[in-house]
Amino acid sequence: MEKVVIIIEKSNTGYSAYIPILPGCVSTASTIDEIKANTHLA
Repeated sequence: MEKVVIIIEKSNTGYSAYIPILPGCVSTASTIDEIKANTHLA
């Protein structure tokens, strides 16, 4: 299994996440738990 960096940022409306080595791979969510589930961190 390879480790990958996932950047999670807080915004005014929730959270966003992106994976720098995968251009265009982004996710948004209302909560940190949702963003983790969307990026398979949970």
